[in-house]
Amino acid sequence: MIEDLNMHEVREHYDARFECHQHLSTLQRTGKTTGFLDLSLGISDPIGNFSAREHGLGPQVLSANKPATIIKLAESFLNESDPNKMVGSIYAANIKYLKVSVGSEMAMMLKPSNFWVANVRTVWTHLLLKHGYDLGKANEELKLYRSQEMTSEMEYQIWKEIYRLMKPSIAKVCEKGNTVAIEQGVEPGALSYIWFDAIANALYEQFAAH
Repeated sequence: MIEDLNMHEVREHYDARFECHQHLSTLQRTGKTTGFLDLSLGISDPIGNFSAREHGLGPQVLSANKPATIIKLAESFLNESDPNKMVGSIYAANIKYLKVSVGSEMAMMLKPSNFWVANVRTVWTHLLLKHGYDLGKANEELKLYRSQEMTSEMEYQIWKEIYRLMKPSIAKVCEKGNTVAIEQGVEPGALSYIWFDAIANALYEQFAAH
C-alpha cells in the first residue's frame, strides 16, 4: 500500500509539519503565549494539531482551562525524553478536552526527535500493519479507540498501551516509505516520527473507511 502513495505529496506534508515544528518552537522559546497556544491546538493552522482541529477541540481546550496549565504541560514535554512518561504527564495534567491524541501531537510538534503522535491516522496505520494490511480488520479495531462509552481511566489505559506498541510499526513504515520515496525520486524525511506521521496521513486518506 505504501508503494501506491504519491511520495512527493507525502514529502510536502512532512515539510509543512517540520516548518510548523520550527515555528512552534520559536513561539514557545520567545514566550508568545497566544500564538503558541493557537498553533499548538490547531486553531490558527490545522497543520499545528490535526487531532484538535478535526474535532474542534482547540477552542474548547482554551475556554475550559487556564492557559498556564497548557503551557506547563508543553514545557514538561520539552523537559522529558521518555515517551511513556510523556503520555503519563498528559493524564496527570488532567486538562479538559486535551487527551493523548491531542497531547501527543503537541508533544511531537515540539520535540519530534523523541515523541510520535497517536491519533486516528497513526493508530489506524499501526493497526493496518498489525493485521497484515487487512483493511477490514484495521477499520474494525480502530472503532475501539473511538468509542464514546469508555471512562476516562479506561480511555487513558487503552491509548497509553497503543502508544507504546506503535514504535515497531513506525520503524517498519518509515523503512518501507524510505524505499518507495527514493524510487520516486523523493528524499525521505530525516525526522522519523514526522515522516511516519506524513505517511500515515496519506495511507489513511487513501485507504481507510472514513
